[in-house]
Amino acid sequence: TLRPDLYKKMVAVDLLAPTAEEESAQAITKLRYMLFRESMSSSQSKGFRIEALRLRGRPPVKDLKTVRNSDQITQTIEQFLGTKRTVTKELIKRLKHMRMVMEKSAFFQRHEVVGSSIFIVYDDDKVGAWLIDFAKSRPLPAGVNVNHRATWIPGNCEEGLLKGKDELINAFENVY
Repeated sequence: TLRPDLYKKMVAVDLLAPTAEEESAQAITKLRYMLFRESMSSSQSKGFRIEALRLRGRPPVKDLKTVRNSDQITQTIEQFLGTKRTVTKELIKRLKHMRMVMEKSAFFQRHEVVGSSIFIVYDDDKVGAWLIDFAKSRPLPAGVNVNHRATWIPGNCEEGLLKGKDELINAFENVY
């Protein structure tokens, strides 16, 4: 289904992104928009993207749609963490623990997990990270196995969840 709303979202990020046909229709499909978003952010190359961040006493920073390369990711993480090395160390520990639990989990071995997020918070005393947003999780079809790290191609049910987790851990380790 062609959607004008997604076309508008696309051109708000990149006026040159639409094809001549999309320009003429002033609309795109949801798949086209999702692939565009992934190519503009770090989703395609890293398996994750930073959607937003918020610092105490400040409004949320949501204009992160084009944070794509390692340097931009590092700068964004540094903006979020400041000079809090203990927080960074605890987050790395928490993310590694989450990855280990996910790798052993029967649920993750039997499900495709699309569109999940990692919610990270910290204050002066505590650090937390949780995997959230399971609304698009689906049991895998019979006979289909995934490792959550392989490249997605239509129909293979690989969503890159663990690839993204690996890359996120690397990004935090680079900041540390």
